[in-house]
Amino acid sequence: MSQAWKKWLPEGIEIAERFEFARFISDSGELTIFLQGSLSTLKIEFERAISVHCVDESNILNQVFEYCRQWKEEGWGQWSLFLIENSNYLKWLSSENSGVLEAMHKNLRHYQFVTSYDIVDVIANETPKVSFSEEERLPPFADED
Repeated sequence: MSQAWKKWLPEGIEIAERFEFARFISDSGELTIFLQGSLSTLKIEFERAISVHCVDESNILNQVFEYCRQWKEEGWGQWSLFLIENSNYLKWLSSENSGVLEAMHKNLRHYQFVTSYDIVDVIANETPKVSFSEEERLPPFADED
């Protein structure tokens, strides 16, 4: 069975726009991801992220093609929040540590955040807290004009 992208709808949050990856902050296992929309910034907070992987979509074209086959009606990057079923990434991660990860952490889930240019994968065993950032737009990085 191949992996499947399932649209993830966080409880209590109404999402009506497309998002782009802005940045993430990782500190002692805690992870906060910021996705920037045209109107707002979505803040996704994991209390404990087991694994984080961020890649430009052009570097994982086979996965992009599979995603496009499954989501051809919506098109690439039209929805950003997914739970991956039968995850290849989770299988690979488990094989790299001889199954210890799954023995130590029950209910591991693979979250994937798909944007036009970036894909962020997170393995966690809890549902993240999702909110709109209090800042309407994130400030640019110091080297951005």
